This record gives sequence, C-alpha cells and structure tokens, in this order.
Amino acid sequence: NARHQPFLDREATLDTFFLFVSLARILHVSSHAIFDGKQPGNSFILFYPNGTDGSSLSLRDVYNMKIPSEMVVLSACETLKGNWKEGEGMFTWGKAFSHSGALSVFASRWNAHEETSIGMVELFYKNLPDQSKDVALQKAKEKYKNKHPHFWANFTVIGNQNAIQP
Repeated sequence: NARHQPFLDREATLDTFFLFVSLARILHVSSHAIFDGKQPGNSFILFYPNGTDGSSLSLRDVYNMKIPSEMVVLSACETLKGNWKEGEGMFTWGKAFSHSGALSVFASRWNAHEETSIGMVELFYKNLPDQSKDVALQKAKEKYKNKHPHFWANFTVIGNQNAIQP
C-alpha cells in the first residue's frame, strides 16, 4: 500500500516525494533541512542523492503545493526556525506545510540531536493513537527530562492537536 510505504536511501528522491505527497495521511520527512535567513524562500530540504541535481525541496515549493496530510512530521533541523515578516508572521517550514493544507506539523526549532530525535519521534508515534498530539509529544519528552533541554525541547506540534486514529 503506497499510503504506508517508507522510502529510504535511494528511494527517498524528490520525484518520489512529489509522486506520493498527496496520498500520505501522515507525511514523514527525515532529512537535512537548511534555513536561509537572508532569503527564506530559498531554504531547502535535501532528498537523495545530494542536492546538486534537483534533489532539494525549497520552502517556496512547499508554499505552492497542496498537501492534504493529517500530519507532517519534519524530523530535520531548524524546521521551525524562521524570519519575521511584517504583516505575514514567521516564514518557517512548519508554516509552509500548514499553508499548503497539512492539519498539523511536528517540527524542530533548532538543530536536532540525531539519536534523541529518533527516540523522540518513535515515542511520539507510539503515544499518538491514544493521545492528542500535544500530550503524545509531552510524554515522549518525559523520557528525556534528565538530559539537557537542548536535546529534547526543540520539538513542537503546531496546528490541530487531535489524536490520529488508526
């Protein structure tokens, strides 16, 4: 079933993203995100192979898409980092995916620690069917409460907080 298909390594291309983005109930992107503070529209998320041959998704691209996902999980650095524009608010990856139709977005405010990020996302998903998104995230963070907040406090869920039913 393509709606539950993970695309890993060589399969995680920008073409695959564009092909399946409209089918994903939960869209999970685990990659490298770069925020361009001077020109936010040029910020990008890398897809396989390396970003030099059309394998990056720009913030501008996302604003121009239709993404009907119930939730987008951005397991990447600085996906809520942004610039304030008078009359518009913050320009971030989270806002771009929300603008494009995603009901909620799980994202990070600063550089994510890879090991902690993987654990946080796994716990978040484990808690999600029984809890609202904000409570699922809170419970995931509780496991890391003895670590410095830099490792776990960067994650936030914006938008609709309702639980996602299987």
